[in-house]
Amino acid sequence: SNKDFLTVNDLEELIQNQNAVELATKLAVHDFDTVIEDLSFLAIDDSLSGYLHNEKRTNRFNEISNEFINLANTRRLYDQIRLLDSSGNELIRVNYENGNARAIPKNKLQNKSNRYYFSLSAKLAKGEIYISPTDLNMENGRIEKPHKPVIRFGTPLYNTSGKFRGVIVLNYLAKIFIDQFKKQMELAPGAGFLVNSNGFYLSSPTLADEWAFMFGGKANFSNKHPEVWKSIKETDSGIIDTSEGRFVYSTTHPYAYAPNASKESRQMRDWKIITASYARTGDLFMIASDLLKF
Repeated sequence: SNKDFLTVNDLEELIQNQNAVELATKLAVHDFDTVIEDLSFLAIDDSLSGYLHNEKRTNRFNEISNEFINLANTRRLYDQIRLLDSSGNELIRVNYENGNARAIPKNKLQNKSNRYYFSLSAKLAKGEIYISPTDLNMENGRIEKPHKPVIRFGTPLYNTSGKFRGVIVLNYLAKIFIDQFKKQMELAPGAGFLVNSNGFYLSSPTLADEWAFMFGGKANFSNKHPEVWKSIKETDSGIIDTSEGRFVYSTTHPYAYAPNASKESRQMRDWKIITASYARTGDLFMIASDLLKF
């Protein structure tokens, strides 16, 4: 039966969840802002466009590599910083590992023309930014181990006559955000989950359930709790009591806040933050977001 009043306990749980959500959203948005600033700055960097115009200049290669290394070491947000040419070949790539950034030698650079983030960045207008879904990094066609959650930010580069010359890609270490999310969720009531818009776990107390979509796995919030997921998918926030327990949830739209993000990036990327307190009985009820005007 539907209930349209909240006990003090309900409100407390809801507020705790909302606080966790707000904090998680702020953390993500803060990092996204920084990444987009860096990407926009690199896109107007003359030494990059000069290098794309003439790759023979070794001193330019070193100069840009050092610029990428400095950025990676200063920010500590990027797994990789890359310059790709118009055919998707990596021209310059800096990897950041164990607190230390280094340029990858030319003979180890890869072609990324078949990766979705290259083609989707390549077709954007000047100044537009592609933001990928959150998934696991791949190297030479395989998922890297240990798993490294990343979000790729890409923007196209054009020469002065408007010809497409290449793409800059920053791999944001989403692990930073997910680790902070996990910490925050330890304070929330019950188990905390971060799921993508298809119900797959980006963060779960059951580690084996995370990233199932990368491996063709079935672990998915919507498979485990189909009825609950229906409601969660339809509304932004609420409380659901079922025979399995209580679910408090909210939606965060970190991609929607990103200035200059391509239309496609903005549309698809909601995350749901769910806290589940299991084995509590109660009527099935659902409070839609319009009752919860905090």
